[in-house]
Amino acid sequence: MIKSKNEKVILAQPWGGLGDNLQFSNLPELYNKQGKYFYLSYFNRTRNKEIHNFCWEQNEFYSGKILSKPNIGWKIWVDSLEKNNHRKDINIIQKQNLSHGFEEGEGYPLFTVDNKLQMNKIEHKYLADFNAITSIPSETGWNQIHEYVNKTDLTILSFPGVQNLTNAPNLIQQNKQKLDVTSINNLLETLSKTDTFICLNSGSQTLAAGLKNIIGRPNNIISFVPGAKDVSSPDGRFMFANVEYKILDGLPGKVFRDFKQEIYEKLYLKYF
Repeated sequence: MIKSKNEKVILAQPWGGLGDNLQFSNLPELYNKQGKYFYLSYFNRTRNKEIHNFCWEQNEFYSGKILSKPNIGWKIWVDSLEKNNHRKDINIIQKQNLSHGFEEGEGYPLFTVDNKLQMNKIEHKYLADFNAITSIPSETGWNQIHEYVNKTDLTILSFPGVQNLTNAPNLIQQNKQKLDVTSINNLLETLSKTDTFICLNSGSQTLAAGLKNIIGRPNNIISFVPGAKDVSSPDGRFMFANVEYKILDGLPGKVFRDFKQEIYEKLYLKYF
């Protein structure tokens, strides 16, 4: 379809995480099919450059960054907060698709992977990522996880280049193998060699669910959701049909105060 330079959408959101950006990853292709260019506003937030490169620069329907007022993303989310609340059967990606005027879709993030990942053999029977920023277990919750993984031959992921992560306590990490992850592509490579991936409800869960949807790996994904009352339906959350969910006790609110997010949200509310 021929696209006019005047036909463009500009996205911005204030949260910045991997999952936060991937929740909008269906939109570039969907808008492209309408004949519209998809741009990111310079006011879009990513916690690091790698998240930006993975979620947007590698998307074939992404047209670049533009210094302009955003008209999709945060604004659409705010204006549509109550619109689809009756749809308990859809997750956050489907809710974003509907809110932006499209069909709900299958509910998985869209990203590009190397076809060679499908050929990898299983190297990790049990792999875990207990790093998180916003969804944190309480002491009771960590004990629940410990009971679940204590007797498994578990490899635990570490992200030395990422700040403000709350990792599992020593109770869980003792006598477990550790594996440093240096990039998102490195994480994809590792997940493609995994039988069972155990995680919290964080960005790596969204990535794993998307990868499993593409290549069938990890074979199993188990996600613990701190503080949840019910996980029988996605209810507009970061929940995916190919993931098994378990409830555990969680902390009330965030462990780390995200000052940048607060600044972005105030900016959005005042000007967008």
